Amino acid sequence: MSSEWCLACLTVLTEDLTIEIPEGAMDIQTDESEITGNGGKEEYAVAVDVGSTTVVSQLVALHTGKVLAICSGINPQTTYGADIISRIAFAVSDKHQAALLRDLLREEIGKQIAQLLRECPGCIPSRVRLVGNTVMHHLFAGYDVRPLSAAPFQSPLNDGYYRKRYSGGNQSLRYG
Repeated sequence: MSSEWCLACLTVLTEDLTIEIPEGAMDIQTDESEITGNGGKEEYAVAVDVGSTTVVSQLVALHTGKVLAICSGINPQTTYGADIISRIAFAVSDKHQAALLRDLLREEIGKQIAQLLRECPGCIPSRVRLVGNTVMHHLFAGYDVRPLSAAPFQSPLNDGYYRKRYSGGNQSLRYG
């Protein structure tokens, strides 16, 4: 091992330390495996994996099962906590902080969807499906994460839920 490297688990800190990871230094793994197409009419959807560290979006042709475009990035909420517990603590301490986490995540997903549509013009999705852990779902939807901060760590909102599109139209988007 190079003398420039040390094992963090064997390191004793004697003063404050800040570790910086340059933007783009982390590789985000994505899966481009095709799904089974429905063989029906030409239809598109966006699948979003809302992780605590990364957010990955895919534009999928539902009729063929082909992944047409992928966009990924670091979850911007990491600025306010690298782990789920820190983000829960941040969100429950003030309703404005919870709204900040919600808005950061929604903005990132919106940017990713816009990028997907730039890469595949004319492929307008009829639906968007988000997946992730319960905390990520709650932060995205603006739901209170307080029930997830203490035993028994269960939310009354564990089922999927529907939201109307925010900017006009009468289509519903399913979150969950």
